[in-house]
Amino acid sequence: MFDESGRMLTATDVKALKVKHNGGKRLVCSYISVGEAENYRYYWKKKWNKKRPKWIVKENKEWKGNYWVKYWVTDWQRILDGYMNRIVKVGFDGVYLDVIDANIGEQQTLFTQWFYCDCIASAHNVDIYSENHWGLIEKYIKLASDLEI
Repeated sequence: MFDESGRMLTATDVKALKVKHNGGKRLVCSYISVGEAENYRYYWKKKWNKKRPKWIVKENKEWKGNYWVKYWVTDWQRILDGYMNRIVKVGFDGVYLDVIDANIGEQQTLFTQWFYCDCIASAHNVDIYSENHWGLIEKYIKLASDLEI
């Protein structure tokens, strides 16, 4: 949505990008970081440098100027909506949505049991997805069900 100098691309700019030097066509996509607010984007308010909204969590130590956000909060979603509207307005063909991380928080589960079909094949020395393997999978599923796992 911006060129390397930080200037916002216009519809004319995007239209020009869609044409290759040889006259061929190309798709032009934009970028949005869904899970981070970036202090160098047009939407960043100077006052956030001193006091950030509650939906901005903390700075990403690996990317200076990028801040983890609670992307489910309406205020942030409004910003993303405005960003997306700008992208559509200037004619991009698509959008790369980045940094959509999720943290499910601290869990109370004391024990989990995962079911890996490839490990069953290895443990029983059978070819993966062979008839013998399918028979073993069926037995493991029944056992897991009987044990209420």
